[in-house]
Amino acid sequence: MTVGSSDINHATVLDEDALAQRFDKLVSERIIFYDPNPKIIKYEDEGYKFEFRITRALKNKPDIPSGSQDTTVNSGHPALSSIPGSDINVSGFEIQPIGATHLLTYNMFSGFRPHFLLLTQDGYRKQYEPLDFDDIHAAHSVVSALNGEYMVLFNGGEESGCSRFHKHLQLIPHADTTFDVWRDIIDRGAKVPFQSFIRRFDEGLPNSRDLLTIYLELFEQAREALKQPVSSDGRAPPHNVIFDRRGIMVIPRRTAGIGRAGANAAGMLGIVWMSDDVRAQEWMDLGPTKILQTAGVPLETS
Repeated sequence: MTVGSSDINHATVLDEDALAQRFDKLVSERIIFYDPNPKIIKYEDEGYKFEFRITRALKNKPDIPSGSQDTTVNSGHPALSSIPGSDINVSGFEIQPIGATHLLTYNMFSGFRPHFLLLTQDGYRKQYEPLDFDDIHAAHSVVSALNGEYMVLFNGGEESGCSRFHKHLQLIPHADTTFDVWRDIIDRGAKVPFQSFIRRFDEGLPNSRDLLTIYLELFEQAREALKQPVSSDGRAPPHNVIFDRRGIMVIPRRTAGIGRAGANAAGMLGIVWMSDDVRAQEWMDLGPTKILQTAGVPLETS
């Protein structure tokens, strides 16, 4: 199956049944941490819907220092099992290279079945860099190669909720009603309580070149909202990116959140993973909408 419709051609086949079966096997072996039955607390604040997902998987998350790697397990791509410069352990989680620039893996701490990471093969690329054509094209290729409905997430910089600095995107399946907020935003034009820049894809997912152009246009709007330039060392203003076949959204970010109540790209859509009820209560005590407004850029008032 050939995916992508630009001048760079990524040929790849992704068997979703096989991917799910291997995911389940890695979960059973406790190589991947995943809770199939998280406690879900639905909450609405100022008209914005939130879903707090309390998962045992995060309780197992060790304190991995930045830059540490355990490369004792090799799943078939020895050259990519240990990535110089990376602070993300991919050993044992590899699925396959995507072109010459990226590597598709499972996420060790998965929120969904399955939950993918798409990393640059160059471990010295940083999460605070803006997305480029290779990133967009690799993500486009994976989304196009999967029959199911998947969402691509990017947390650009610490203020956007990233926890690792090796440049990567995440791909997760649309799950039941979990992403109703996203569907409301893209399909019905629902408002969000912070500045965001959105383009709906009325004719389906654009080709990689056009998708990059759209992203860069929205990124420039986010940069202007933050009044920050791209620095001389390539550090972009912090922002989240969310896209699927329906549309794309870019969210400028000022901070990760308030105290321990931080939000990544999914969090800005109201989907917040946490390890215990205490964290959920902290969100509700602070006010979930206030957290997102603090993390993003407030809406302009007329």
